[in-house]
Amino acid sequence: MLFMGTKQAYTVFAVKQKPKKPETELYHLPVPNVDGNGRICLGQAPFPTAGRRTIYQALKLFMEGSQFNHDNSRERCVSFPDNTLALWGKLDGQKKFPLDELMPARKQLNQLLS
Repeated sequence: MLFMGTKQAYTVFAVKQKPKKPETELYHLPVPNVDGNGRICLGQAPFPTAGRRTIYQALKLFMEGSQFNHDNSRERCVSFPDNTLALWGKLDGQKKFPLDELMPARKQLNQLLS
């Protein structure tokens, strides 16, 4: 997972392996509340201003404190294109995420870094 923030905006993407080059392909993170450009819908969650000292706090809030709903839950995984939440029900108890479920975001890492 690639999680980035700038000021009050956060983006998140999936990667199939640890990025080693700027041309690394990015994939949609198969969760709701993230738009097609990887921007996280913050809702009412108290996300901090992005920075080196707050990025882990923001990531924890995204992963543990966000209340996911059905917003932006379409076209985020292969098996359940209409509702990503159904994928997580299917994966309950599995130790590894099946990488073939990831859908290309049509972006590369270098596009986020420029």
